[in-house]
Amino acid sequence: MFYCDDCRVKNDWPESFSKSMGNCEMCNEPAVCNDVPSRNLPAPTKPVLKACTINEKQWQIFKDLVEYLEEENVSDEVADDGDGCIDEWRSAKFQILIKDAKMMLSHLEESS
Repeated sequence: MFYCDDCRVKNDWPESFSKSMGNCEMCNEPAVCNDVPSRNLPAPTKPVLKACTINEKQWQIFKDLVEYLEEENVSDEVADDGDGCIDEWRSAKFQILIKDAKMMLSHLEESS
């Protein structure tokens, strides 16, 4: 990974003996960058999520959207076989997103 000294200090990453001129992979600014394999960098820390609140209208919109996606069997993938037949399906990522949204709604309903 290429990172400049400003980003090195900001992220508390090691300084490298090997340096290269190029754009920093973090801030995209041209600089003489530290050249360190990503596997040698400390694991990034997960950001701390702040608790947020939503009002009743926002919650109802979210709930209606999830219900609509389920009831209408909305798909995010489409393919045309060339013979006039169009196949539609949900990608795994989209299915997981809907499942997670439903779980979040359920959790919100239980905690209110």
